[in-house]
Amino acid sequence: MNQYTNKRKATTKAKFYYFDIGVANILANRFSIKPHTELFGKSFEHFICLELHAFLDYYKIRQPLSFWRSQSGYEVDFLIGDNIAIEVKGSAMVKEKHCRGLNALAEDLELDKKIIVSMDPHRRLLGDIEVIPYREFLQSLWDKSLLKGKN
Repeated sequence: MNQYTNKRKATTKAKFYYFDIGVANILANRFSIKPHTELFGKSFEHFICLELHAFLDYYKIRQPLSFWRSQSGYEVDFLIGDNIAIEVKGSAMVKEKHCRGLNALAEDLELDKKIIVSMDPHRRLLGDIEVIPYREFLQSLWDKSLLKGKN
């Protein structure tokens, strides 16, 4: 996965994902992942990463999938090209504080969509950021409606 750079001079630390979340968990000697833990959040992010890679590859969409992290510590989990930013949260109630990375990136890059994928029960807006339950996100990803137009 590439790293997105911008005028905030993003750091060079990379994020790595295995081709299979089960392999990652076995190598880390993890056999049980409890909801509402940091490990759950990391595994959930890994799952969404694999879906994004599969989608882009299956439909032969030649947009890079990358991530962004500023030197000041803001982060966005995934960027599809330069126009769709996706943050993944294992939370069942996304709050304003979860929007910081997306809002920081939007200061430097004009984004068509800012999305938080979560365990929230209902789709909603936090300002101009779409909070989308993961099942609905996957449906809109695979039917390609996610790629259409602005929020």
